[in-house]
Amino acid sequence: GRTDFAAFYSAASFVVITLVLSFREIFRHLYNWYAPDVQKFVVRILFMVPLYSVQSWLSLRFHGPARVYIDTLRDLYEAFVIQSFVYYLIELLGGEDRMAELLGRKEASLGGHGWFMSKVFGMQRWRMGKDFLLKVKHGVLQYVVVKTILTLLTTFLFLPSGLYGEGELTFLSFLDFFSEASIIFVQIDRKKKTSCSVLA
Repeated sequence: GRTDFAAFYSAASFVVITLVLSFREIFRHLYNWYAPDVQKFVVRILFMVPLYSVQSWLSLRFHGPARVYIDTLRDLYEAFVIQSFVYYLIELLGGEDRMAELLGRKEASLGGHGWFMSKVFGMQRWRMGKDFLLKVKHGVLQYVVVKTILTLLTTFLFLPSGLYGEGELTFLSFLDFFSEASIIFVQIDRKKKTSCSVLA
């Protein structure tokens, strides 16, 4: 497709503003490095802003194969940031031991998975405490691994071979959608349980 240069150059001004503001915040955290266990996750999360803004801006200019590689970098970093966000929350709440202790005091019913997950997939109730926290962390790490593998396979194997194409309904696009949707469903269920059990 054609590049709309008016949109491209006007978007550039917003990208510059975004870069200035986000790097200002990142450098402030690095300069005031008083809680490194928490701030390292904040800096990783803040790097999403310049990455997303530059990726969106470049997508206005580059269409086709170049855009796929730009999106790949974004997807890989996004998976890493989701994992960093969960670890950020754990550190913010006092670390793994404190979090496991907090979860251990919660009702056992909070470890349930709801009717659908229990009946259809036969998921057993998780024991609250350390076991619950480990399973949530495993779920997040599973997302990172699956997202990374699918992104790399799609970019370097399925797209070049013509087996996968954006906007086309093929078996691989359905598989990609299903895997993303199922992982997101499991993550929403786990995060809902974690937030409910911590707040309860």
